[in-house]
Amino acid sequence: MIHRKTMLLIALVLVGVFAFNTAVAAAASPDTTVAEKEKPAKKGAAVAGKIVSVDLGNSTFTIKSGKGDKAKEVVVTFNGDTKFMLGKDASTSEEVLAADQMVRVMHKDGLAKSVTRQVKKAKPKKKPEGDE
Repeated sequence: MIHRKTMLLIALVLVGVFAFNTAVAAAASPDTTVAEKEKPAKKGAAVAGKIVSVDLGNSTFTIKSGKGDKAKEVVVTFNGDTKFMLGKDASTSEEVLAADQMVRVMHKDGLAKSVTRQVKKAKPKKKPEGDE
């Protein structure tokens, strides 16, 4: 005759194995939809670089992003909803998109949401010594 403690131990082991197998099967199931497992959709991405070419007629421009061997050219599309900024000030595509200018593009699904051209601030000229 099997002791009560032994039977209890066997029952606990069987319950644990069953629970483990159920959890593994649920995790492996392709139609499992658990909100915690889903990653949130990306709000957008950013790319920065120097403008290589501009085609306002087709609403596209090309920037060269990266340095050295890792540099690549990226074609960016924009539309009427794209925001153009000259530094911190609102602007237009005609003013912002100029060859050899550095820009930062926020985009989603291949469409520019905003394009910001860096504006170099003029450095104040130093007064020559002795002038007051």
